[in-house]
Amino acid sequence: MSSNFDFLKHHDELLVRLAETAEHCFVPDPNTTLIKMRQLGEALAKAIAARVGIAFGSEVTQYELLRDLDYTLRLDRNIKDAFHSLRKLGNDASHDIISSTHRKALESLQVGFSLSAWYHQPFGGD
Repeated sequence: MSSNFDFLKHHDELLVRLAETAEHCFVPDPNTTLIKMRQLGEALAKAIAARVGIAFGSEVTQYELLRDLDYTLRLDRNIKDAFHSLRKLGNDASHDIISSTHRKALESLQVGFSLSAWYHQPFGGD
């Protein structure tokens, strides 16, 4: 079965697994899609941090990691917004399962795809 995120196989199996799970759960469980897309955003941020020497771990929140990445890399506003959008949509889904909608899940997939495509280019993509 192919995925819109197959290009991430070039980078890390975890990234592919998170994205594919999000895609496959879209129709039956948009809540899972939102959570998996948040996790994809976290995994992308950690992968970038590891490449540029920024510390991360269980004691560093996603918000703090994104702040540090922006400080070091001076991220484009659209990239920062994409990371934060995935973070916020995923938080909402984690804390209020009944508020998850297909509209939000689709937005999350679209943002996650754009962020993944951006990551693919400067960090080793073809």
